[in-house]
Amino acid sequence: MTKLTAGEVIIRIMKAEGVRHVFGLPGGDTLPLYDGIYKTDGIEHVLVRHEQSAANMAAAYAQLTGGPGVCIVTAGPGATNLVTGIAEAFIGSLPVVVFAARGGTRTSQKGASQEVSTEKIFAPITKWSVRVDRADVIPEIARRAFTIARGGKPGPVYVDLPRDLLPQDVEFDDYYPTVARGAIAGDPDLVRSAAEALLTSKRPILIAGGGAVMSGA
Repeated sequence: MTKLTAGEVIIRIMKAEGVRHVFGLPGGDTLPLYDGIYKTDGIEHVLVRHEQSAANMAAAYAQLTGGPGVCIVTAGPGATNLVTGIAEAFIGSLPVVVFAARGGTRTSQKGASQEVSTEKIFAPITKWSVRVDRADVIPEIARRAFTIARGGKPGPVYVDLPRDLLPQDVEFDDYYPTVARGAIAGDPDLVRSAAEALLTSKRPILIAGGGAVMSGA
């Protein structure tokens, strides 16, 4: 087993999942994640001036590519600034994964380090919102994050990471990435009926949502 910091492991998992661009605004709590980006080839960080832009960019990236859009933000307002963009991703069924730092576990429940229960704030607007309490479970939680974001009806996932867990060494060896969701074909009879209706219509109007873009229709 190889030992890496939890921050490096998250970045390794991102790369294995096909992530090539990450959108975010650095903070002291997220530095171990940025150390991982620095040490990993093939992942480009896109710096924003406001976290809401990171959420919007990640959602747009997911819509245009079909792959997961990823945000990295720091604690407190760094995380809460994402709310509007993540809500839009939730409504639009866009696979976005957020890795957000928070204050250390030693100061939990003491009102320090801009502590906010962000996992509760994001619960209604994500498919899964989880607070991590141990460094050794981070690899499995990161894998679940990508699985849930892509699986079934896609949508955003929020992972809350206390700052003192990210520098800790964890065991990391073989990693098996999640399987990307396959394209779903339309019912042939319904497609044929729609085509016949269009061919016989005089002024057809098509109303297509984001699903038409993501499916390559």
